[in-house]
Amino acid sequence: MKGVLKILMVNRNHSRKGGDSAYAFELTKLLETHGHSVIPFAMRDEKRDMKSPYSDFFVENIDFVEALKISNFKMCIKVITRTFYSRQSRKQIGNLIGETKPNIAHLHTIHHHISPSILYELKKYQIPIVWTIHDYALICPVTLFLSNGKICESCLGKRFFMAIVKKCKYGSLAASVVASIETYVHHAMKILKMVDVLIAPSLFMKNKLIQHGVEENKITHIPHCIDTDLFVPHFKSGDYIVFLGRLSKEKGVDTLLRAMKRISTLKLLVIGNGPSEKELKEEAHANNLANIIFTGYKQRHDIITLVRNAAFVVFPSECYENLPMSIMEAFALGKPVIASRIGAMSEMVDDGVNGILFEMGDPNDLAEKIIFLWDHPRLRSEMGLRARELVEKRFSLADHYEAIMGVYSKLLGFCNTSTTRRT
Repeated sequence: MKGVLKILMVNRNHSRKGGDSAYAFELTKLLETHGHSVIPFAMRDEKRDMKSPYSDFFVENIDFVEALKISNFKMCIKVITRTFYSRQSRKQIGNLIGETKPNIAHLHTIHHHISPSILYELKKYQIPIVWTIHDYALICPVTLFLSNGKICESCLGKRFFMAIVKKCKYGSLAASVVASIETYVHHAMKILKMVDVLIAPSLFMKNKLIQHGVEENKITHIPHCIDTDLFVPHFKSGDYIVFLGRLSKEKGVDTLLRAMKRISTLKLLVIGNGPSEKELKEEAHANNLANIIFTGYKQRHDIITLVRNAAFVVFPSECYENLPMSIMEAFALGKPVIASRIGAMSEMVDDGVNGILFEMGDPNDLAEKIIFLWDHPRLRSEMGLRARELVEKRFSLADHYEAIMGVYSKLLGFCNTSTTRRT
């Protein structure tokens, strides 16, 4: 495509908080490197936000976990209206469109925090819409196919009321009712009819969307990308292994702790924080696991250093991950990965080549795989080399840019008249 584009980049956060935000920033940087103009739209968060000349257009920040703790009528109305259809989001994005006149909109995570109400404004201005899917909010009321810490697909066939029956959201009836109704409302709004292209970063995600009724011809598979120049690989092994991620039930850290009971001499760094942090620390203390060190939250440069100097990384997740950026970064640093045989992780970790897969939730199998990889330092180095090669070939910036611009070009080719008018 010739010429400079103005791309409206929409995500719940304008800070590096979560994989969706990390990717949105990576894509923004990539597009800007090629001369395009990227206009962000997100929630306003003065403590975390990256600076933006468009922050005055952002919507009010809302923390749903904290909001749901406040049981009064006013807060309930605020949560419901923001979740189902946010007038504020629609108004603010309309103002931003009027000010900047973008050619195309690229959405990321908008459910709950921004709401699909913005789709009406985008269609009003005839702006083509691309939506990269980072979770399962379109087909699962709790977005992760989890119910009380276990994988659940009871809502297959648009039976979203099952989220209420099973109290899938935080184990709370009230939260589950809101989540279930939200999904029904958004299906009734026919929000997917307003979206031109859905991008699934993993084949697992694409197939899961199709299985749950999303039109196949609307979905294209484009993996995430990574700037490997920012990650200097280190193929020699350190004297510890690493878990990196949110400390919550679905990440499988408790399974990892149970596995580590058999490996008392190997040091494990647990990097991150989250709702299960206190419980996990108590479990480690109760089992005298002095070899496990909880580092808490770390800045990005510190994380890179810790992972780079590790022997390998363990991702024992017990949910349907969607092409985790953390695995890509571990690979870029030349580190093999031991991961659960589930979701998109099986697409990334080639068992025995750049890492090892184990049976999800099985601490004995995990312990055996950790011991095996630790006992074979030469194999670790070889796997690390293959891991680095994978990200260079499969997740390159050049290939990703070409794929994204292919989507943009096709849509703008169908909308030349309106594009010229907006520009």
